Amino acid sequence: MRIPAFGAFASVVLAAAVAQGATGVILADGSGAGDADRGSVARGLERGADTLQSLSLPAVGEAWLSTLRLSPCTEASSAVDLNAIVTAARQQITMLAAEEAEVALEQAIRTLPCAESPVPTADLLAAFEVLGEAAQVAGHEGNARFAYEGLLAVEPGYTLTSPPGTGYEELYNTVRRSFVNQAQSTVGVRHGLAGGVYWDGAAVDPATRVPLTVLAGRHLLQWDAGSGLVGAWVELPAGGEAASLVWGPDRTALLAGGLADAGATAAIAPMLRAVATEAGVDGVAVLPQAGATSGYLVTMEGTQPWASASVAVGRAMAPDRVRLAVGAGYANLQLTHYGDITAAVDVRLVGPLHVRIEGDLALSQPLDGRTEGYADQGSVAVLPGVGAGIVVHPVRGLIQPFGALTAGVWIGAKDEDAAAALDAALAATGRTMSDVDRAKFDARHAVDFRGFIDGGMDAVPLGGPLVIRVSAGVGLGMALTPDAPVGFQFRAGAAVGLRLGAGRRAKGG
Repeated sequence: MRIPAFGAFASVVLAAAVAQGATGVILADGSGAGDADRGSVARGLERGADTLQSLSLPAVGEAWLSTLRLSPCTEASSAVDLNAIVTAARQQITMLAAEEAEVALEQAIRTLPCAESPVPTADLLAAFEVLGEAAQVAGHEGNARFAYEGLLAVEPGYTLTSPPGTGYEELYNTVRRSFVNQAQSTVGVRHGLAGGVYWDGAAVDPATRVPLTVLAGRHLLQWDAGSGLVGAWVELPAGGEAASLVWGPDRTALLAGGLADAGATAAIAPMLRAVATEAGVDGVAVLPQAGATSGYLVTMEGTQPWASASVAVGRAMAPDRVRLAVGAGYANLQLTHYGDITAAVDVRLVGPLHVRIEGDLALSQPLDGRTEGYADQGSVAVLPGVGAGIVVHPVRGLIQPFGALTAGVWIGAKDEDAAAALDAALAATGRTMSDVDRAKFDARHAVDFRGFIDGGMDAVPLGGPLVIRVSAGVGLGMALTPDAPVGFQFRAGAAVGLRLGAGRRAKGG
């Protein structure tokens, strides 16, 4: 069975020359997208339809679509009793016929893709181990290193079975220290073969949710497409680059299913990145079928879902530059209750990072001794406040949770006259101010530092300009005087506002 190089698979038929920075658009069945579908993708990606290029993928037969180099069996299938060959090689080594053992094992390993039954992982490991030992005894250190690298590629934590002191472990440990420290690669394998697929002797689930995580080197791939077992050595280069192995007839179902889990993403992303590179575009957007209003995009930097703005305004809405909000709530400042009128301006700096400038007008009842029971009675006391800091929240979505850190001041006035009047009124009736009320008076200063950590969410109905905000926060406050005590502060409230400076959504055609 012929296994094509990925370059052949990625031969993309372009309707026109692809401009610099263009993104390709395909349907899951490999056909090119029409104008309506390109318009849907344009709205979902918030870009002009003229930056999207319809691509089509060639039909594929019963073969692997791989971003890796595969070396298939070139001979007739045969029964390979690898365990027997390894046992014989061990005996040859003890009989000082290490070179014969080395040749026999090299031949056996080279023809493993032609085995008519799955090669057990344990036999594969033993073959590489004994090959390394035979090469060492024969004085072929390069071949021994190559064998040990093959062994570690299959099982990075492998421990030699030879008795300590035989001398094999010194070279093996040297190879292991350098080999296993390299970056591992993820390999997305996706197939629908009822006969089974085997990677280094281990069965691979047809739709595994977890990609293979392996070291560079040679790996044995075997599969049964219905007419008997077929195999190939897979060459995985060093560097930790993600790779993909997809059974050709299952490509459409895989692309239609999309980025459903880590296993599917690992199979799709390297494949479409190779397509993008071959076509000269910066990424590939996929529609599960013609007329779909959502799909996904694969670029060299990552993957992301998209949805047409006509059906998912929260995902496709344009981010704003400035956000204004006014509201009211409750505040407790150094154990005193306040009503809190608020206003805030958020300005986006980059990505989800914003700077916030806020103002408060806290209102409370001051102590007044002119009425019976004096506590918390009298005219309203006003405590203005200002602050500034940073806010982090997503720029798209109908619900945008946020976190904020701000610092500022409360600007008040210590009411010495009210305290003296209260003392006089109380003295006339033979009473004195309670310790609690005295502490409330003493806590008031002309200027108090404040710092808040707030959390909440902004709701953006239908992705429009309106913002509805709920939030709560805790903080600390203290007078800007020596030895001033630090007091606990709390606030919570709701606000409404507007999003300003949002760009228009891209128009598709």
